[in-house]
Amino acid sequence: MKRNYRTPLMIYLLLCLAGLGLFNQLFFNSSSFLRNSMTIIGGVAIVYLLVYFFFLRKPTTNELKKYRQAVKQSKRRNKKSTITKAKHARPKSVSPISRKRSGNPPHLRVIDGKKSNRKGRASL
Repeated sequence: MKRNYRTPLMIYLLLCLAGLGLFNQLFFNSSSFLRNSMTIIGGVAIVYLLVYFFFLRKPTTNELKKYRQAVKQSKRRNKKSTITKAKHARPKSVSPISRKRSGNPPHLRVIDGKKSNRKGRASL
């Protein structure tokens, strides 16, 4: 296969001419160069922001807004309750019996099994 060596040569030649023109514009007409470069940078920034806001940004859902509002509300509520507890807190003497009772979680309960089966068993 024969390679085409003209294409890379043309690209390098165009890059060299662009660099020479940039160098010439920078040193001999710097105010116009700065004005043009700022115009290009501003235009690119405006186009990027428009594309970002209309196409790339994901819209926030109503559920997410409600969740964030609930989190803020619960933080405010917890903040107020800790302040009131600190003002009204008194040192209490806790007996060892009450410590044992408070260890049982309130959401668990004892379920009575079938007691009639015990009576029908043969005793040894």
